[in-house]
Amino acid sequence: MTNKTMVVEDTEENQSLPPGIKTEAVLSYLGNLSNTLREISEGINQTITTIITEGSKEVEVTSEEGENNDEAR
Repeated sequence: MTNKTMVVEDTEENQSLPPGIKTEAVLSYLGNLSNTLREISEGINQTITTIITEGSKEVEVTSEEGENNDEAR
C-alpha cells in the first residue's frame, strides 16, 4: 500500500478561505450534509410510497347493520 500526498496549489480560491478552515473539516461537513439530505429524501420517498399504497387499497366501510358501503347505496 502506498501513501499518496495531494498537493494543492495556492490559488486565488484557496487563499480566499478564512484562516483556520481545514479542507478535511469542510469535506467532513459536506459529507454529513449529503448524508442528511439523502436520509430526508429517502424519508420523503417512503412517505409518498406509503400514501400511494394506502390510497390504492380498497376501503371497506361497514354500516351499523353490517352491510358494506356499496350495498347500502
